[in-house]
Amino acid sequence: MNKAYLKSLSEPQLRQLKRIDEKVTSYQAYQKALQAQHKTPAVTEQQFVLNKMLHTRLPEMLASHHHLANIHISADNVNNEKKVEANQLLQQVFDNIELRLDRLLEQMESQQLQALRVMKNYINSHDS
Repeated sequence: MNKAYLKSLSEPQLRQLKRIDEKVTSYQAYQKALQAQHKTPAVTEQQFVLNKMLHTRLPEMLASHHHLANIHISADNVNNEKKVEANQLLQQVFDNIELRLDRLLEQMESQQLQALRVMKNYINSHDS
């Protein structure tokens, strides 16, 4: 991602983007751990859409937002309204991506907890 695109973001947006990045890192670490165990789960539609958003749509939107933020025209009022709308749209995308990541991470936690329960039950059933 082009670092220049981040310069036109507000401080809260930068913090949210950092949170998103940390969640993506967690998700990717989980996927790598599964691969290391030779477990390759099928990619769900939810994962596919999230990957598309993260790797294609988000960079495109950040580029568009950056270009719009750097356009200077004489009609400041109209220009300002467009910048406000651009910020709102970008914020909605950030919120959407973060929510999707939260759901995916929650799903991963639930799957791991269920796997632990199954292993515990298996071990307990063979104690006798």
